[in-house]
Order: sequence, then C-alpha cells, then structure tokens
Amino acid sequence: MQVKSKVIFFLGMVMLAGVLQAAEMFYIVKLTDMSGSSVYKVMNDEEYKAAYKEVQDEMKIFNSVMAQCKKEWSADKTKESSFPSSKIKARKIAKSGATYPLKEKAEAKLERLDEGLTEDLKAEEEKNTKKVKAMDDRSRAREEERINTLSAALEMVSAKMGEQLSRPVPKPGVDSGASAKKKGGH
Repeated sequence: MQVKSKVIFFLGMVMLAGVLQAAEMFYIVKLTDMSGSSVYKVMNDEEYKAAYKEVQDEMKIFNSVMAQCKKEWSADKTKESSFPSSKIKARKIAKSGATYPLKEKAEAKLERLDEGLTEDLKAEEEKNTKKVKAMDDRSRAREEERINTLSAALEMVSAKMGEQLSRPVPKPGVDSGASAKKKGGH
C-alpha cells in the first residue's frame, strides 16, 4: 500500500507541475524606441517572445541601415543639416524582474508605475516650456529645425528598416505598441 500512495503522490505532483507550467505568466515590459522614449506594457510570455524577436531582428540590421540612411542623407543636397546619427538608437526591450500570475496584478503595478512617470513627465514638460519661452526667436527656430531634422531621420530609418524586414517597424513616439506614457524623448 505504501508504494501505491507514493505513486499517487508522484502522479499528483507531476499533474500539479503541468498545471503550473501551463499557467500564463505576465510581465511589465519596457520598450525603448529609436528616439530614446520608453513606454511600459503588460505582456504575457508569448507576446514578450514575439516582441523580443522583432527587436533582435531590428538590431541585426540597425548599423547597416544607419549607414545607408546617412549616405542617402548626405547625397541629398536639399538637406541643410547633417544626419543626426548620434540621436538615433536601436530599439530595446527589457522585462521587469517581477512575474505576475494574473494580468490584473501586472496591470495594477503598471498603473502605479505610470502614475510616477506621469508626474516626472509633467515636471519635464514644465521645464521644457520654460526653456522654450526663454529662447529668442533665432534659438527657437534652431530648436524647431533640430526637432524636424531628427523626426525626418527617424522616419527614414524606420521606413528603411521596414523595407528590409518586410514588416512595419514602429515609428518613434507614435507606435511603440504600449501605453501612451513615455519617458525620455527628443
């Protein structure tokens, strides 16, 4: 009888392990776009693996795409400024350390995280607004030109990466595939 109870116990443990393995786990994932802006999103393991693969595929071709874009930019005589390659970075993805068994718990944590980020963004926006108001017209025009140049370069890199990967590549600040909360940026 004792052997039978051990076998039943063992089978019960195997079944429990199977149930635990099949349970879906959720993560808070930080996605950083090519402009350096970060967004956070709740993902399950399958979504994370797919997003991770996309980012890895992009990283493989990033340097060659940047070189192509820089060359095209330099060849275009209508461009007055140089290609802002130092301001464009490969997309990144990172999981937070915590794993959540329920999506609701992960979303609640993300909401608390977003509240803190929102406060930081408000402070940063106030600082930028004061900075822009303090600028003279010439400085304001240069800053606007710098932002427009960076936006055009980011668009060019995103489009060229999309061509090479045969899929759309998220545009910085527009389609990061996550919540509307951003940190960092142009």
